[in-house]
Amino acid sequence: MQAVILAVLPYEGIYDADYGDILTIDKQRLLKSISSVSGGFLLRGEVRDIKTIKTATGNIYAVAFNNKEIRFFKQVN
Repeated sequence: MQAVILAVLPYEGIYDADYGDILTIDKQRLLKSISSVSGGFLLRGEVRDIKTIKTATGNIYAVAFNNKEIRFFKQVN
């Protein structure tokens, strides 16, 4: 058995999540799931925060990882 070491303080508990599946709601209010592989939004590592940056050409998503660089994603239709 392999030990899993996470950079989270013990009193906060363990964060367990997916690699970045996306849920969207269309104009008919139907929920659609897009996998991280097909959507290109594959997040590996400990994500601390995601922020949306609105630009003239669309939204950019800034993803902050624990002890790593910030990565930016732009939605492509």
